[in-house]
Amino acid sequence: MFFNDAGFGADRAGAAALPLLDSDGIAAATVAADSACIGDGGSTLTQGIISAVNETAYRLGARVGATALEVARAVAERSE
Repeated sequence: MFFNDAGFGADRAGAAALPLLDSDGIAAATVAADSACIGDGGSTLTQGIISAVNETAYRLGARVGATALEVARAVAERSE
């Protein structure tokens, strides 16, 4: 799952859901608000730059600085 970090906000609230999803084994990452439009899934996927990842996503190859599209493609290839 990809979310916009909305500039993170106070206490990194923009990435607060990542550990919660991780506890259920759901890979999740945020993209930087200045790289993609908030609330626009197409922009998130095609323009988003990863700003934070949870452990599950990290194990699948997600890294800060990669594009969301690169991460999505890499995860899809691993599941084939």
